[in-house]
Amino acid sequence: MPSYASQMVGSGGRIDRRTGFARGFSGVAVAVPVKAPAAGGEFASSFETGDPAPDWLNTVDTAPDGSKRASGVDGGYSTGIPGNVTDHVTDVRASSENTGGGEVKENLVDGESGTKWLTFESTGWVEFDLDKPAKIVTYALTSANDFAERDPRDWTLSGSTDGKDWKTLDTRSGESFADRFQTKSYDLAEPAEYQHFRLDITKNNGASGILQLADVQFSTGGTTAPIPEDMLSLVDRGPSGSPPPRRARASPGSGRCGTRAATRRRGGRTRTTRSST
Repeated sequence: MPSYASQMVGSGGRIDRRTGFARGFSGVAVAVPVKAPAAGGEFASSFETGDPAPDWLNTVDTAPDGSKRASGVDGGYSTGIPGNVTDHVTDVRASSENTGGGEVKENLVDGESGTKWLTFESTGWVEFDLDKPAKIVTYALTSANDFAERDPRDWTLSGSTDGKDWKTLDTRSGESFADRFQTKSYDLAEPAEYQHFRLDITKNNGASGILQLADVQFSTGGTTAPIPEDMLSLVDRGPSGSPPPRRARASPGSGRCGTRAATRRRGGRTRTTRSST
C-alpha cells in the first residue's frame, strides 16, 4: 500500500480522476502519495543459506504474560506400530524408482499406505538414514494396493553406524501378504543401535520385472512413553517426502477439529509442524 504525506495546495483546485487526490484547493491539506523507495536487487529472509540453524525444538509461542499461545494440541505425532520412529528418517535412497508415476522411495516413510514405492525390477534395495542412532527391535512392511505378485518375498535388513559397513540384522524368505495394505511386523533376534538401515529385497512374489511396497516402519518397541504436552516440531527430509499440507474435514457442530501440517524449507533442511485447526 503506498505511503501518503499531508501537503498544502493552492486555489482553483480540482479532483484528479486518475489518482483520486484533490489538487489546488486553497488552504486545504490533502494526502499525496510519497514515492516508494526503490526495491533492492535481492530477496532476503531469515532462512538464507549460511544462516545458523534454529537451536530450538518443540517451542510454543508465548504471550507477554508468559502464557502459551496454543491449546488443544499436543506432541502426539507418531503413527503406525508401537514405538514407531520412522518420523526420524531424514533421507532415503533406492536402487531405482518410478519417478514419472510418483511411486518414489519417499513414499515408504510417509505413513500413507495408499502411496507406494515401485521399481521396474524384480529385486531392489532401499536405504534409510535416521537423525540419530536408534535401537530398533521391530520393523514392519506394508503391502501396496495391487497385484500381490509384486510384493517382496525374500529380503535382508541390515544396519550400519556410518552408512558404509553393514551388519545383517534379519533375513526372511518365503514371505507373503494375504491382503492389500496389510502390515506385517518382524522382530529382530539381536536388537542393536544403528543410524542407517538397508532393506535388500532379493526376490518378489512372482511378477516379471516389477516390485512394489507401500511402507516401511522401524520401532524401538517402546509403548509407555507419555505424549508430549506441547506441539512437536521435527526436522525431516523435506517436501518430497512429507505428506502434503491438508486439513481433515469435520462435521458442523460435531465438536471435532482437523489438523494442519506445514513445512518450511531452510537451505537443505526443512521444519515440519502440525497443529489443530
